[in-house]
Amino acid sequence: MKNLVTLFLVTLVVACSHPIEIVGEGDVASASARGCSFEDSTAVPVPDNCAKNYVVGAYVETYTAGSRDGWRFDSWVNCAFSGISFEAGNTCTFNVPAATVIKFWGKTMPPLQAVFLKDTDGDGVPDSNDSCPATPQGDMVDAQGCTVVVDTDNDGVPDVTDNCPNISNADQADFDTDDAGDACDDSDGDGILDISDECKLDPNNLCIVAADIVTVNGREWAQPDLFTNLSWGEINQLCPIDEGGVCKKAVYEEDRLQGYDMEGWTWASMADVNGLLNHFLADTGVTGEDLLSGIDYYVGYDYGGWGDAFFAAGFRGTAGPRSLEGLVSTLRNDCCWAYIGTMWDFDDPEPDWAMVFYYEPSIPKPDVGAFFYRVEP
Repeated sequence: MKNLVTLFLVTLVVACSHPIEIVGEGDVASASARGCSFEDSTAVPVPDNCAKNYVVGAYVETYTAGSRDGWRFDSWVNCAFSGISFEAGNTCTFNVPAATVIKFWGKTMPPLQAVFLKDTDGDGVPDSNDSCPATPQGDMVDAQGCTVVVDTDNDGVPDVTDNCPNISNADQADFDTDDAGDACDDSDGDGILDISDECKLDPNNLCIVAADIVTVNGREWAQPDLFTNLSWGEINQLCPIDEGGVCKKAVYEEDRLQGYDMEGWTWASMADVNGLLNHFLADTGVTGEDLLSGIDYYVGYDYGGWGDAFFAAGFRGTAGPRSLEGLVSTLRNDCCWAYIGTMWDFDDPEPDWAMVFYYEPSIPKPDVGAFFYRVEP
């Protein structure tokens, strides 16, 4: 063992040394263990991988310089030796035969220096030559050629990307994605900015506002109590079932339904309303054949309060706070009977009711509304 240690020490004595130095901030890596990091180069004392970098046998090595943030690699010093080394960009390669290395045993080669220059803004121009060291050149806007970040409304979003540069809107909300923010856009031209306009696309402000909408399973439902005291025929004129119940745009005043422009809404069918009621039934334990289908109705026990769940979702009653009835578009035999969807939530211990059934529609009932839905935007 003693002989091995002696041999190792003798080898270091006869080896040549090729220090690596770093000027600025960066790292020198290599395929072997010859690399020298910025931390190593600034350590006290500097470790041998930087200060000594011993070479034994053939010197075949490629060094690669990598800059740290805010710096850029500039050049190598003492890299190029004719025929045995060369540099290419940020790499420096040595290919020195062992016989040549032996001639320099015990000697120290001039240190290989990787020079890095400060480049704060990362524009490729060293700070020493950069008229605008803090901002990238190429986005020059002032007389000195420096980028000026302007934020007129002080909302934290530079004017160059602010969709409302003169009105503070840090959230950059833009519901119609037209690159004009809601805070400064009047999409329907009614004089009310989108941020305050509940009917953003209706200049007559005849839309159904958010407070009158309940969202269930990806569908928005208009409150049925907005459409009480209407006959099935009156609704069918504006939302014809032979066109799928899709409501027409209110071009004229007579196209309005109870004063609302219903464009974009669909008059729900019996199946639509069954699906709505079944959502609440299923969520609270009603399953299988007990779910609504066709014109069958279900009278069930409380099952943990599925009647409560329906009204807790935000629906308002038409005939009192806990009783809702609404016309649906489906007709029986295309003749004399219309269907009505109902949810009644009785006080315990009475059972709650959910059903879709038919009734004579020729005489409107004041407490019967109508079900309309649209897909959630």
